[in-house]
Amino acid sequence: MIFDNKNNISLYKGLSDNIDKAFDSFDLIYTGDPGKNVIDGEVLYFNLVELTTAPSNSNKFEAHKKYIDIHVIIEGEELMEFSNINNLTQVTQYDDTGDYSLYISDKCENHIICHPGDFYLVYPEDAHKPNCAVAAPGLLKKAIFKVLI
Repeated sequence: MIFDNKNNISLYKGLSDNIDKAFDSFDLIYTGDPGKNVIDGEVLYFNLVELTTAPSNSNKFEAHKKYIDIHVIIEGEELMEFSNINNLTQVTQYDDTGDYSLYISDKCENHIICHPGDFYLVYPEDAHKPNCAVAAPGLLKKAIFKVLI
């Protein structure tokens, strides 16, 4: 997992061609349409979402197999918990169409607090619990890049 601010993306160039394309597309999030925005077919796209964050205990961890996620915060703030999938209990079978499995934990896992301009990149082994409220539920606008592995 990587957590940083988009001003530092040059530090992460070279991880993969598709990740580099995603980094090069960060500015598109400010002019994109709500929902799916295609950059390179199913190889690279981003979903532009606006939602109300929720208490952490009402969300589950998710993990993906086919795609790397890059979440970029546009407005609001988000608490995101994360853990290696081996430390969690899987509660759903892998959904191949949606590319996800859901997990739970009986303890507080690692977390970060994200603000506008921050991003986090999660690999398949990085289960993440996004969209959690920091202090109280609030508006969150973000882009979620889906980068084919």
